[in-house]
Amino acid sequence: MHAYISNDRIKILPLDRQPSNALDLLFLKELRNHIKVIENDNSIQCVIMTSKCRTIFSSGLDLSSLTDCKSREMRIRILKAVWCVHGIVKQIMNSKKIYIAAVNGAVIGSAVSIVMACDFIFAHKNAWFWLPDPQYGGLLADGGLDIIKMTVGIPNAKRIGMTNERIIAQDAKDMGIINHIIDNGCVEDFVQSFATDLLQHAFPTLQKTKAIINKGVLNRFQLIPFIQIVFSKELPKRLKKYNLGKP
Repeated sequence: MHAYISNDRIKILPLDRQPSNALDLLFLKELRNHIKVIENDNSIQCVIMTSKCRTIFSSGLDLSSLTDCKSREMRIRILKAVWCVHGIVKQIMNSKKIYIAAVNGAVIGSAVSIVMACDFIFAHKNAWFWLPDPQYGGLLADGGLDIIKMTVGIPNAKRIGMTNERIIAQDAKDMGIINHIIDNGCVEDFVQSFATDLLQHAFPTLQKTKAIINKGVLNRFQLIPFIQIVFSKELPKRLKKYNLGKP
């Protein structure tokens, strides 16, 4: 992962872990550290999160790496990974900078939480969102459900979080998740143009507006319900069903 400057106020932060930007512990820590460096640079006002993978933003948590161990270690790894995602979501939500997600394809699991934490989301027409927790027996305890509920309302939040349905770009836009769908051309180019226009406005006003809107949206890390899920009998049973993890 290598962040680079688009202009003196816009930083591009591309996820680059081929082939699908799967979020293992090392990659999550690297992303968190990149954001920390960006946050300490007062010259940067806008961050564009995008993907180097051609047809996917991120496949979510790297379950293969997190579950390729004995049962107790697997649970600890998953707990650490979800805790780390919550930290990244919190960084973005509380940031004084504007974060924009340029989504070129699928957004799965905890990657949905990271994208939803951004202030604006622009997506290609072929993008889609999926929370597979009901299928795998996990729980989106990383702050994503808080943001989804605030963004789309309770009925749609239940549809996204409980039905295992893949939400296509147009449905996501209708719900208010996506700000704009790009039919043709490069999503990142469109987002850079939008960011340039946005930063023509009074930046202190943008900062304060974001802070007021985001205040109270993100709850604390849902530790107790997540521990109940991670240490349940259901999770390893379902992971085994999908050939993930050791018995």
